[in-house]
Amino acid sequence: MDRNLHLVDEILNSFGAVIGADLGGYRNHVCRVVSLCYSAGEFTDIEKEKIQIAGSFHDIGIWTAGTLDYLAPSADAARSYLLAHGKGDWAPEISEMIELHHRIHSCAHSRYNLVEPFRRADAADFSLGLVRMGLSKDS
Repeated sequence: MDRNLHLVDEILNSFGAVIGADLGGYRNHVCRVVSLCYSAGEFTDIEKEKIQIAGSFHDIGIWTAGTLDYLAPSADAARSYLLAHGKGDWAPEISEMIELHHRIHSCAHSRYNLVEPFRRADAADFSLGLVRMGLSKDS
């Protein structure tokens, strides 16, 4: 697992007060999802940055909105971050990565190539590897 995810640390540390005692556990989940996603293919540096941003925000609404109905608040938080960092044009793709990451069925039809590997990576981690989503045991 890639533990050198500075962007993940930067984003999550900015939410440290909101996430509180769950920060370490959430960071570990995000790092596993990002690493599993990376193992699903060859990605450019820009795609890896998008994966780290989506990973950092994909469940953040649990804490920022205080709800388990957190997909929309998580996507909203990511959009705000992207706009503040001059990357607003990434918002549709990263929002879709976040909003569809719990889908049971494939998102391979998406116009964005990162949606499906991100969905698979989260499912593999969330299921503790019971559902590997096509990822190897070595991932």
